[in-house]
Amino acid sequence: MLLIFTLYLISAQVGCEEDVKVTGYEGGSVIINYKYNPQKYNNHTKYFCKINERNCKNIFSQTEEKWDLKGKFFAVDEIPAGVYSVLIRNLSQEDGGNYRCGVEDQNEKPLNVELDVENGLYYGKSFSQTTHPGDVVTFSCTYPEGHENDMKSVYKVTSQSIFAIIFTYSDKENKDRYVLHVSSRDNVINMSISNVTVDDGGLYLCGVLKNKPSYVSIFSEMQLQVTAPGSSSAIIITVYVGVALLLIAGFTLIFYKLWSTKAKDASTPADRGNPVNREGAYSAYYEKIQDTQATTVYVSAQKPKTHPISPNLSGRTATSSS
Repeated sequence: MLLIFTLYLISAQVGCEEDVKVTGYEGGSVIINYKYNPQKYNNHTKYFCKINERNCKNIFSQTEEKWDLKGKFFAVDEIPAGVYSVLIRNLSQEDGGNYRCGVEDQNEKPLNVELDVENGLYYGKSFSQTTHPGDVVTFSCTYPEGHENDMKSVYKVTSQSIFAIIFTYSDKENKDRYVLHVSSRDNVINMSISNVTVDDGGLYLCGVLKNKPSYVSIFSEMQLQVTAPGSSSAIIITVYVGVALLLIAGFTLIFYKLWSTKAKDASTPADRGNPVNREGAYSAYYEKIQDTQATTVYVSAQKPKTHPISPNLSGRTATSSS
């Protein structure tokens, strides 16, 4: 189906000798396809410029397309198919005007494009969605009146290609894990992807393919990110735990320093901050102890005193008076 669609794009692509009129919607996007001979111009530089009076202001010119997908302009060169695709995003009234696309060869006539940007209050919705492997993802967009008979498509954009992953002219289409539903009553395109894998992540575009002339009008974008379950939450929890441990360690160190300072101050309140006075007090204390010990030894060493007996009592016997 993808090969048939690619061949359809090439066969329906307006040749370089014709000019095209492209209709886009404010806030939406457009994809302009330029067909060239891949055998003759596979190594030639392709360019895209906006015509201003008599000059063509170059937007970009390159051989290998490696533009930022987040930018307003993005281009890829499908060399095997010979199709150079230019994506213009987030359209505004200022983007309207005349453009030129081609290869750097004087003998090759470029493709002139007239871009008309219409009011699109309900278009140009862009959102991001995060899911996990095995889940089901849905993506939808609303298209304006006048596109009932156009091909409804959902595209995926990579750094090397812009390709339709599923498309239909009818109300429903199934392709592998993709299902496309079209509500003609509500002008709504719904696409779902079942059993999502990590490789499904990327930029998706929802729109319609105009056959004559050949271009794509985009009405909505989805940036899909597929992550393993719990990977982001585990990282967040690890960060929170690390911060908590650092805070606990910091508070513990502060309390320890405060406690040690108070304990040191409380041990010698009278002599706090004066080591000289403390040494003097210790010396006086030990001298006092030594003096006391010396005095005690001296008193103990003295000979006991004796009182002499009175002479008049010597050799006499006491008698009681009559």
